[in-house]
Amino acid sequence: MKIYRMTWATRIFYSLLLLPVVGVGLSLMLIFFEHKDYALGFTAATAGMAAFFGWLAVLIYFGSAKVMLRPDRIIQSSYFGTCKIKLDARTNIYYEIKDPARAKLILSPNIGQMAAQLAGNLVAFAVKKTLGQAAANHLDIVIESGSKKIKLDSNVKGIYEIRQALIEFEEKTKLPQTLNALKVGRVVEFGNIELTADTVFLKNKSLDIAVLEKLEIVGDKLKFVQKGKLMSIFSVDMTTIPNLRTLVMAISHQLAKHS
Repeated sequence: MKIYRMTWATRIFYSLLLLPVVGVGLSLMLIFFEHKDYALGFTAATAGMAAFFGWLAVLIYFGSAKVMLRPDRIIQSSYFGTCKIKLDARTNIYYEIKDPARAKLILSPNIGQMAAQLAGNLVAFAVKKTLGQAAANHLDIVIESGSKKIKLDSNVKGIYEIRQALIEFEEKTKLPQTLNALKVGRVVEFGNIELTADTVFLKNKSLDIAVLEKLEIVGDKLKFVQKGKLMSIFSVDMTTIPNLRTLVMAISHQLAKHS
């Protein structure tokens, strides 16, 4: 089991965030008491104490918060509670790139082997290759299973190791499950996207995989572009797509059958 804790930068930032409020509240209390304005003095004291206990709660939370990762489950815990999610066929994973600033990635499945490689590194490539290492601060990951939800971001030291482990989980569990479902003619849902062996559906629109030219990530949108078309047929907010890697790899796999 690997254990990941909050970065020291995060702990220090949040521990210092409420200190000015505590100081102002206590200073106002002393001023009001000195002028015998006891009502305002007690109000300022109450505000200062509330800020102090809030500051203390922040210290306790960020000091105790940790993420524990095992091959079969992920656990997020602190002194205020624990959430455990088993990594299985019911697990959904969402990625978000905050402030992507025109992040752009073009995935052309027709390129064959290169397509598979790009699809396999979809999220990492979009973040690091396009924006550079500084973009690492903008990655959020949400893991859901039933009513349980774990939210992780760059405040966790080791977020990219966690992301890589989740990518490997999708490869070993979600992708084979999806391909098997497509093989027997089932419809697989990825949020608002529905995928069959031959077609991608989004609400009242559809696109045959055989005429798909490329998948394009622009900002936080995943766009589907048809051959011979300059504009995308439809685009989807990436944060609404569960198991994004599985979706792209499954489309790439199906498209290979048409080439």
